[in-house]
Amino acid sequence: MQGRLAHRPVCWNLQAKNLKCYSLGDYSKHAGKGAPGRCFVAHQKECAQETSGDESSGGCRGNTVCRKFRYQIYQLIPQPSRGYYAYPKDKLYHDKERSYCIDPQSAADNALNFVSGEIVTSSITTDVRLVD
Repeated sequence: MQGRLAHRPVCWNLQAKNLKCYSLGDYSKHAGKGAPGRCFVAHQKECAQETSGDESSGGCRGNTVCRKFRYQIYQLIPQPSRGYYAYPKDKLYHDKERSYCIDPQSAADNALNFVSGEIVTSSITTDVRLVD
């Protein structure tokens, strides 16, 4: 079996997208160079839930979950004749649906602060009910 859930004594195939090698004693800590470990998807990287809706099925490192988000990003349309890009009508909106390995207790992770691009913060939704 290749990829994120490989059960080999030393992580192999780290060329696979977003994988890192984690300690056998603590799946939230990186394994030392050449040390035995297990491959998991790194924190704040894209993941894929093997079972839809099951945040533990995305192959994420310890203390993180694979959470699916829906959100919008916007792209500013250049307006060279005006010399700036600020008018709201000059924005193109794109819907996104992505899953990321996040710390479920982190407000910053749940707000997708690590995602590049101009996210419309009010558009972020997930199937998980966040509690205070």
